[in-house]
Amino acid sequence: MRGIPEAVCKLLRLENLALDNNSIELLKPDCFANLTQLRSLTMNNNRLTEIPNHIFDSNKLLQLVNFNVNNINSIGLYVFSNASILKNLESISNRIEYLPGRAYLINVTILDVSNNLISRLDPLALTLLQEASEIRLHNNHITSTVNDILANNSNLKSLTVTGSAMRGIPEAVCKLLRLENLALDNNSIELLKPDCFANLTQLRSLTMNNNRLTEIPNHIFDSNKLLQLVNFNENNINSIGLYVFSNASILKNLESISFR
Repeated sequence: MRGIPEAVCKLLRLENLALDNNSIELLKPDCFANLTQLRSLTMNNNRLTEIPNHIFDSNKLLQLVNFNVNNINSIGLYVFSNASILKNLESISNRIEYLPGRAYLINVTILDVSNNLISRLDPLALTLLQEASEIRLHNNHITSTVNDILANNSNLKSLTVTGSAMRGIPEAVCKLLRLENLALDNNSIELLKPDCFANLTQLRSLTMNNNRLTEIPNHIFDSNKLLQLVNFNENNINSIGLYVFSNASILKNLESISFR
């Protein structure tokens, strides 16, 4: 299909709409205006290039939207202005370059914009997502300071910021006291700060593959008693301290492949 059929736009009681793996290029605002009961929309693997402003103004019950694997280069500032209970937003593997601030996404719990071309984020884009438990930003070109964009995400449990050329772990990450899963692969991180991990007492998994680490200092994980998985593959590590994991008594998986 190259477009959403008119008959679909007349299904006034429609709650779930899946139009994945088609050739749809355009979203018609007047179509979604009729679908006031819509709760989930997936349009993965199509040919969309943009999500126009106000397209979901009538869809106040919308909770899940997936636009993965399209050619989207922009998402309008007011796309989700009326979708106040939206929980899950995914726009993976597109061509998005900029993520603007959107105060009306405050109830989103999962945001995934990985595998795009994002180099800049408005500081409000993430700081107002105070209900977010999972944010995935991997494989972008982010140059904005992560300290700014994560300042208020106290509920975050899972964070992925890989392939973004970071040289150190941002202070804002160290303040995510509920964080359980942290992935910082494919960056340029050289140093681990013990005082950072001392705060992350809920941490269960840590992956820092393909960075520039040279050592894992003693006692760095003394406060991380729930740690079960640690991956330090493809670094420049020449030593792992004798007491690095002395308190990580339930650690199940430790990988440090291709180190020096």
